[in-house]
Order: sequence, then structure tokens, then C-alpha cells
Amino acid sequence: RHGTTSLLPTCTVASHEQHLTFLGLCRRMKGEDTGGARVLGAHFYGPYFAYEARGAHPAAGIRPPVPQEYEQYLAYADSIVTATVAPELPGAEGFVRACRAKGVRCTTGHSHATFEQMEAAVRWGVRHIDHLFCAMSDRARLRQTQTYPMRGGVMEATLFFDELTTEVIADGKHLQRELLMLAYKVKGPDRLALV
Repeated sequence: RHGTTSLLPTCTVASHEQHLTFLGLCRRMKGEDTGGARVLGAHFYGPYFAYEARGAHPAAGIRPPVPQEYEQYLAYADSIVTATVAPELPGAEGFVRACRAKGVRCTTGHSHATFEQMEAAVRWGVRHIDHLFCAMSDRARLRQTQTYPMRGGVMEATLFFDELTTEVIADGKHLQRELLMLAYKVKGPDRLALV
């Protein structure tokens, strides 16, 4: 009544069969009386992460999106609210465009994309960035593997593009207060969520 009123069950990196089971459960629970928070649909989160940016997610099962697989997931598009992909992966553009065609909102997360790759992802229809500052590329990380000129990454693109909303993990452990204040100052209350 006074806490979480609705939610998106969220998966992680898993086998194809586990993802299909997850999506089937979300479809069944969508609109059901759960006795608590209402299930609005699924957040399809993983397996389409950059391996190097996987964070705490399991390494086994991380893979790029391929149509033969994601078309089976999109058979559940009526129950998928949002889907996350690292835009630097082969097949990412096709996945985002297929999601958008079915009304699924697309996000970027667990990505080491460059600013240019993020600029392209925004053109494809990506509109949200998962957990700003965590498991993503920035100028310093990209500089470790590239020569001059320095370039921006997901973090800089998130702060730059007004089209992008984002979120911060505001648990007092992931991010120091200055990063929370920076996110709030740049994105504002209408384009920033707390998780």
C-alpha cells in the first residue's frame, strides 16, 4: 500500500530455456492479483552484455543477440516492457530495432561502448541507461585500451543526450554522494530514477 506498487521482474544472464521460462512466468503474472505489487511485465536484462562489463552477473551465457534467439523472446513482447543490450555487440542494432517494432523500450547496460556507438544506439531507439556510473565505459576506461585522441563512453553519452533517461544505485554503497549530485544536476528529477 505504501511501498512498491508495481514492478518489472528482471532476469539475468541465463540459458535460452531459462529466459523463455522467465518470460512465460511474467506473461502469466502480468495483471494477476499477486496480493502485493502489480507485475507490469518483464525487464529482459541479460544475456546481451559486454563480457568485460558484466559486473556481478555470471560469465557463462553472455552472448550477442542473434535473430534466431531473440525472435523467440519477442514472441513475448506483450509482456516485455524493457530490454537491455550493450550496443557494441554484433547484432545489437537488429535487436533494438526488432524490440522497438514490437513496442519494447530499449536500454543500454553492462556496456563498454564508445560515445559514437552510443550515438548510433540513440538513433536506433535506445532511450535509457541502466545504473549510471556502474559497469559502463567512460573516458578513463576507454583510454586504457586506445591511443589519442581520447574519447567518451557510455557515461559521457548518458550525461550528454537529453533523449536518455537513467538511474543511479542510491544505496549509499555503490556511489559516493558527489556522483549522485552530479547525476541529479545534469539529468534532473524527470530523467533520473533511484534504485
